[in-house]
Amino acid sequence: MMKILMDRLMGRQRMTLNETQRALVLRKGKFHAILGAGEHVLSSRDVEVEMHNLSTPRFTSAYADALLRTQPGLAAAHLTLVETGMDEVKVVSRNGRAHEVITPDHRALYWTDAGTWSVETLSLAESHALAPALAARLLRSGLTRALTSVEVAEGKVGILSVDGVVTRVLEAGT
Repeated sequence: MMKILMDRLMGRQRMTLNETQRALVLRKGKFHAILGAGEHVLSSRDVEVEMHNLSTPRFTSAYADALLRTQPGLAAAHLTLVETGMDEVKVVSRNGRAHEVITPDHRALYWTDAGTWSVETLSLAESHALAPALAARLLRSGLTRALTSVEVAEGKVGILSVDGVVTRVLEAGT
C-alpha cells in the first residue's frame, strides 16, 4: 500500500510484464524503450505505452516505420526485419517450421524473442517454380496464399506464363 501511495505522489506507475509480453514506451512522443519481462517503473506523465504479446509474433504497430527510421538500434535489438525485393519471395520459418511467405516488395517485422527465426530467399528472376519439397512443405503448413498450385494431368501439358509471357512448359504430374 505504501509503495502505491509513494508512486502516485512521485508521479510514477509500475508495470509488470510476463515472459510473453513486450511494451513499446514513448516519452513525450519519442521512443524511449522496448520493455521485456519484469517489473518496470515509469513516469505517469507524458508516457504512452503500447502493449504487445509474443503469441502474435509479427510486430504490427502504427509506429513501425518511425521506429525503424528513428531508432534502428532499438528496433534491431528486439525485432527481426524481413524485406523482399521486386523479384524475390521469402519463406520465414519459426522454430524450424514454415511460418509465413513474404511476397515481392513487402516487409515484415517479427519479435526476435518469439522464436528462432530463419529466412529462405527464393529468386523469381530465375524461375517462378518451386522445388517440389518446398512446395509440399508450404502446402502442409497451409501457407499457400501466395502460391498458385496446378496439377498437370497425365497425357497433358501445362503452360506457365508470367505477365502474359510464356516462361515454361510443365509436364504431367508437376
